[in-house]
Amino acid sequence: MQLEDGDPVMNVGEVNKFFDSLNLNLLDFYEAIINKMGKAPEKVTLTKNSVMKPAGVADFTERLSGLKFVRAMQVSQCAENYYLVTFNKAQKRKEDVRLDVWYENRGRPLKYPKLPLCEVNSGRYTDYLPMEMLFTCGKPTPFTTRLDPIARMEIPTLLSRTPKDHYRLTTEFVSKDMEYEKDPFMNAMDVKLDTQMVECSSRDNSGEMVDMNNETGEFPLSRAYQTTDKELIFVACNVTNAINDDTAKAFCRKLVDKCKSRGMRVSTHNQYDKVNKSGVQKYIEKGLQFLENRKRRDTEILVFLFFVGNKDELLYGEIKMLSDLNHGVVTQVITEHTVARMISTDPDKDLYDYKSMFHHIWLKLNVKLGGVNQIVDFTGANEPDLPQLPSHERTMFIGIDAIHPSPNSPIRSFTLAAIVASLDRNATKYADRIMVNVNCNETVQHFEDHFALLLKEYHGERGHFPDRVVILRDGVSDSEMIVAASRELQSIKSAWKRCTDVKPPPFTYIVVQKRHRTRFYRSDVMENNANPFPGTVVTQGAVSPHKFDFYMISHSTPQGTSRPAHYTVVMDESAFSTDEITEMCFRLCCLYARCSKPVSIPAPVYYAHLKCKRAAVQFQFAARPENWSKTRQEEIRDKEKTETDQTYKERVAKQALSIEKFLNRDFTKPKIYPGMAWL
Repeated sequence: MQLEDGDPVMNVGEVNKFFDSLNLNLLDFYEAIINKMGKAPEKVTLTKNSVMKPAGVADFTERLSGLKFVRAMQVSQCAENYYLVTFNKAQKRKEDVRLDVWYENRGRPLKYPKLPLCEVNSGRYTDYLPMEMLFTCGKPTPFTTRLDPIARMEIPTLLSRTPKDHYRLTTEFVSKDMEYEKDPFMNAMDVKLDTQMVECSSRDNSGEMVDMNNETGEFPLSRAYQTTDKELIFVACNVTNAINDDTAKAFCRKLVDKCKSRGMRVSTHNQYDKVNKSGVQKYIEKGLQFLENRKRRDTEILVFLFFVGNKDELLYGEIKMLSDLNHGVVTQVITEHTVARMISTDPDKDLYDYKSMFHHIWLKLNVKLGGVNQIVDFTGANEPDLPQLPSHERTMFIGIDAIHPSPNSPIRSFTLAAIVASLDRNATKYADRIMVNVNCNETVQHFEDHFALLLKEYHGERGHFPDRVVILRDGVSDSEMIVAASRELQSIKSAWKRCTDVKPPPFTYIVVQKRHRTRFYRSDVMENNANPFPGTVVTQGAVSPHKFDFYMISHSTPQGTSRPAHYTVVMDESAFSTDEITEMCFRLCCLYARCSKPVSIPAPVYYAHLKCKRAAVQFQFAARPENWSKTRQEEIRDKEKTETDQTYKERVAKQALSIEKFLNRDFTKPKIYPGMAWL
């Protein structure tokens, strides 16, 4: 890396990993799995008579799938019943020797002869070796499936470090642990390393734009800027035995009180029922029929509340598929963990936590119902001390993100990409499209067709086309940045020509990166143990001399060390200044509808990421074999032996289009739900 002044710099950061140690004995790895992953009711210690059941063999084989040489485990074979063919030189004949005896004759008796053998590839040959004689040379991990939602929430807490500790550990690693002065290569090249961190100047935008508390990152939000004018009818449905009915009803009452306090009108005809998982679809249809019978669709709207267990992601996918794609109703899923927080939180002692829990649910509901939680003035008309930003009344903000399949994911070799586009002058309401990439790359395919639909949606809402388009792109590495920007901008401009003869507006393309190791500390970090204030921008010193980039800490970090977002302006036809770009990006960070604080990245990028995640859980449910008849989707299969490359390519491309059609609403039909249902 290079600093702005051209000096070389080394970027050092800490990485937390979940992999077991390299060169780990296979038996130690097995013990770690059955003990750490809860496979046994109590801690297991291997003995000479220990055996592995067929189910354990299948599970362990799956966890070894990432190793280069191990192919499978042999259920029926162990060292006590497997024979090697050896040649007796003295008697000049072949002999069958039991494997455990063979090892014992060589002075290496086996400790666990009854454990199954591993099938190991060695060139063109296949050997069967005991587990205790093998060591991992790859990176096996006990986590072969996605962690449950509770574990994903707890891990950041376990791994977080205060700014003071993070600064101290990083400094000690560079000055002591690296031992660079003993490195023969650096000594031979006469390379010296200055262990002092780079000092760079920054500026703080936080208090200038809104009345914000620098310590907490909050700005005032007593009532919504806009709420629905319809009367809400809450239809609550308890789909889990982990939450009793009295607790669920109490939660509903408190949520209703919160909605009323925020200016919403709530009906007295709310409903509550206990339903089995298999009855979710019928329950939604029953609620819609109830609303139809009341004949007040123009003045009333249903809000479905579903109480579910913590680990029921398939049920969540079913609920969101039925609500978003099939019926177009507003739903809010409330987990057992959320209800448990309400029970355990004492409103007399932790009033803020108690209120914020219902406040965050209300924020999501308001946006789903077409409301607006907060707005930010983009024009700068009331801020004479700041650079005057160009008018954004006719600007379209676009957010793009892509997610790749995780282990055991049903989308297999496909990448889901989302594009969201703002529809109003305040950049608070968005339309969205999902795209399916066949080759698991970052470059979005079929981009032109989907952007043309979003452009027509914008014109339908506003009555005109945008005068400026700002694209905020997430998930692109430095090596892919130029290629992705070139292809996507070309598709956007082609879509513009398809929709109108109006001259194309200026385009600005900004890449937002979060996965990097750059951290910034306040100069008094060792005394105050505090992160930089929200709104801190670094445009000098730690940036590249070859491109227009900057770092921004737009959010407050109550836990751990702040990770700044790295912005790279790939193309800017609007000729924004550095101040204008940073102001615009920070204001977009203040518009995230789920939170009354600025977040770490601009809202359009956040929304694109949420849309990708929602599409993934919806398809995860739709792609299960038992649901094919209802969803008309099929399992994504690998290439079959009888298929040619061309046939396989055509089949996958056809299936990708089918998935796209399934995950996107039909723009030729009227929109049923008023807001952004995927929030």
